[in-house]
Amino acid sequence: MRPVSAASLTPSVSWCSRASAGAARRAGWTSAAIRRLVEDWQGSYEDYKVDVEEIRHLGNGVTLAVSLQTGRPAGSTGEVQIRFASIQVCEDGLIAWMKNYNEVDETRAAAERLAAERG
Repeated sequence: MRPVSAASLTPSVSWCSRASAGAARRAGWTSAAIRRLVEDWQGSYEDYKVDVEEIRHLGNGVTLAVSLQTGRPAGSTGEVQIRFASIQVCEDGLIAWMKNYNEVDETRAAAERLAAERG
């Protein structure tokens, strides 16, 4: 999977990460700010890769993706894996809104509800 690039986002995309219950929520970030965040995150790992396990287009601009990030923190010999799911809402071919979750089944249900609501 090609990483999200600034070119694939609306100028003021809304992004929310629910990686953990206490995770900070972000909304209304610019595409450049998200790109910097992603670059910083990925840059803190060696041998970083993302394997996409599932992509589903649910209709009405809603997409669900399930991915596995794997990497070795810089200076470490251990490997870290993070499996997460993401919902994206596209407008005019660009991502306008996205939200990440740790629980894949919770995400799938939320994405299906969102697609139905937008229909």
